Amino acid sequence: IKEGTSFKVSEKLLPDFYALCEEVKEKLNYKEPIDFYITGHSEINACAAFSYDVNYPHMIEIYSGAYNLLNEDELKYLVGHEIGHLIDGDAVITGIFRFLYPDEDSLENCPDFLIKRYDLYEQVAELSADRYGYMACENLDTCVKAIFKMASGVDLEKMNVSISALMEENDRHLDCLFNEGGFTGDSHPVDPIRVRALELFANAKTQTALNKGMNDLINILQTFTFGELDDALA
Repeated sequence: IKEGTSFKVSEKLLPDFYALCEEVKEKLNYKEPIDFYITGHSEINACAAFSYDVNYPHMIEIYSGAYNLLNEDELKYLVGHEIGHLIDGDAVITGIFRFLYPDEDSLENCPDFLIKRYDLYEQVAELSADRYGYMACENLDTCVKAIFKMASGVDLEKMNVSISALMEENDRHLDCLFNEGGFTGDSHPVDPIRVRALELFANAKTQTALNKGMNDLINILQTFTFGELDDALA
């Protein structure tokens, strides 16, 4: 079905992007087969589908909105991020949770603390996948630009937006989150947290410094604005 509705990336049809995907796979030392697709979709996003069948490859789908907006290095970050989800096996945890609680009605029987644990897991999994994206392109500025492009849909180079201005704006938003909490209910952390987590991963001088900085961010992800009971459950 996917081959009939999307553009499969192959060495013959899309040699440059095929080479980019294979380069990222090799850099991340990922040996399992992956089929890459470009799908006509205005959303600036991508997704990875884990294959539980050894006879079928995993799948990574790049939406055309992202493919057309991001430059080559930013696409390396995006492809690396999605391969990171496969490396970490995030779909396995998600599959278990969705098997137990497949719809909204069944979620009513799920304890609140477990829902909040799973929500936190999804958010931290994204921060981990971002690290693979960074390792794929090896440039923090590239990752930051890709994150902001995907959030805004704006071509930053065309609009002459500087990376220093982006980082200043990010710090301002992060200060607000430290005071008010950062849980959104979405599967992805808000961009200021993603950017700071990448800064820590790229620039922290010691494991202790990285751990402390990440713990501070995870505390934000567990801080709710709904009331003291929700904070205690988290």
